[in-house]
Amino acid sequence: MRTRRRTQVERLAARGDVRRLVRLLGAHDWLVDRDGRACDLAVGRRLEAVDALGSMRGDDAEQGLLVALADDDPRVVRAAVDALRPTPGPRTAKALAAAAATWRDPARSSARTAALDLLTSLDDEVLAVVFAETLVEEGDGDLTPHEQAALRVLFDIEQGHGTTVLAERLAHRIGATDEPERRRAHQTLVALRSAAVPPLLDALRDPARRDAACDALAMIRDVRPVPILLSMLERGDARERVLAARTLGAIRDPRALDALRAAANDAEPDVRDAALDALDRLGGMVKTLGTAVVADSSERHTDPRPAAADLSAGDPHEPEQALWQRRLLERLRRRPTS
Repeated sequence: MRTRRRTQVERLAARGDVRRLVRLLGAHDWLVDRDGRACDLAVGRRLEAVDALGSMRGDDAEQGLLVALADDDPRVVRAAVDALRPTPGPRTAKALAAAAATWRDPARSSARTAALDLLTSLDDEVLAVVFAETLVEEGDGDLTPHEQAALRVLFDIEQGHGTTVLAERLAHRIGATDEPERRRAHQTLVALRSAAVPPLLDALRDPARRDAACDALAMIRDVRPVPILLSMLERGDARERVLAARTLGAIRDPRALDALRAAANDAEPDVRDAALDALDRLGGMVKTLGTAVVADSSERHTDPRPAAADLSAGDPHEPEQALWQRRLLERLRRRPTS
């Protein structure tokens, strides 16, 4: 029986000749058909070389796979990502994170999805930071919904110093003169969620970044900015009061209710409008709390505490936000119906 003759790639792999396998990754053999469409006949060989390198161990083989990540054929790129599984070295993983952030061509969506799955499985904050920084620095427009979702997944880890530094850099970039860069920084901050709040609070003190900071905080909806926003609403100029009212309406913390009601009578029409809009947004929360009043009243009939107990005082160990909600319930109970 005749045995199959081994291919060039198989012979090189058997000898462990990484250098020549990497050289094959640069080989192309273009053929143009009668309709003018170009076809690269060497793609199959490059795919075979990628598979061979993936079966090898060592830094040289991984560096060869990094070469394949820059291939002009999406099939080779996807094969290179798969060959790096399950645990690429730290330097290779960082290069993959940076490369994946630049794959915006729909033809490379399969490779990008595979790369993000691999990066997520590594659970490494550094890789998330590299991906985010590359998106902001090398992007050419707004982040796509898929990119924003990828950021949220990658940063769904135990965040540390790297994420803190990234958030601080991005908070400065929301004041950049380049509008696309400014928008990408803003979108990335929103994807970082709670980690973005401290530097955004600092940005509230900068008039050049205040609008963008309020917009980001409104989308994150963390309650930590509420005290500063209440101060802006009560003591800021008209522009600051408008921004504060809008942001408070988006965050929907019950602590803002009294201040927004006062702002609804502001001398400035824009402030009044913003406060009324915010109160409308808080209306859904108030209705929910109103339903809770009925349930709470029902529970009081079986409450073993003395009837004279003042619920507005709350439990000294009760979380601050829950305490404010309880006080709001008490106000709702006492408020006469119109």
